[in-house]
Amino acid sequence: MEIILPVLDKKEDWAQHQQKLKEEFKELSLALATTNIYGEEAIENIAEEALDVIQVCIGILDRVNENNPRILKNKIQRHVVKLVNRGWKFKEVLRVVED
Repeated sequence: MEIILPVLDKKEDWAQHQQKLKEEFKELSLALATTNIYGEEAIENIAEEALDVIQVCIGILDRVNENNPRILKNKIQRHVVKLVNRGWKFKEVLRVVED
């Protein structure tokens, strides 16, 4: 499966990123809470809200990368090592390739 997620051309400051992340996290939390009430009907909403959270995080990582590309690459590598050291097994690996 090919997954395409855009990097939006936005120049938000850290406070704007924080506010947007709070908003989207709240919406995702609410969507997750409704699964007990609406069951499978809530799955589409959960997917939509999770993608919104991911989109905000992509924007945050893009800002880090613009200012400090080596930091982001290093942190990603260290993050993977941390997961392995904690015993996590990988179901899949998503590869990010700039287009």
